[in-house]
Amino acid sequence: EQADFDLALDTDLGHLTDFGVGLQHDAATLRNTMNANAALIGFIEDCALAVRFARDKARRYGGDPGRLFVMGHSAGAHIAAMLALDGRWVSEAGVPSATIAGMIGLAGPYDFLPLHGTLKTSFGGADRHETQPISYVSPAAPPAFLATGARDRVVDSGNTARLAARLV
Repeated sequence: EQADFDLALDTDLGHLTDFGVGLQHDAATLRNTMNANAALIGFIEDCALAVRFARDKARRYGGDPGRLFVMGHSAGAHIAAMLALDGRWVSEAGVPSATIAGMIGLAGPYDFLPLHGTLKTSFGGADRHETQPISYVSPAAPPAFLATGARDRVVDSGNTARLAARLV
């Protein structure tokens, strides 16, 4: 299978340390070429394949395939949330949904209907609830760290507030 992404396991970084707490995490970085005219589903499918790749290669680089987190900023946070909250994406890529141990979302659009302009085209319509990560929150959702800027002019901070409230 050939996905439209470039996944780099950065072995030079070694481990990332959580703010002096001493928890160690490995990092795999996905660089996806976002195209406003492309369909959202393709991005999510590509990223699900990247999760499978990271899980399959984790031990090779000293990582734990059972402790994968997904992270993204803006549109990437939307994709990370879809992967973490709607298990069908990673399941269809051949990965148990429980493989995703957590999600980090920075200034993500998680609850933003109705859609307008190019978003309406990318998401396949104006009122598509199945495109909204907030629609998939369940008691089985993995832990999430969500952050946003109160003065963000691109993604309304209410998206983060609404998802955080639903996750509690």
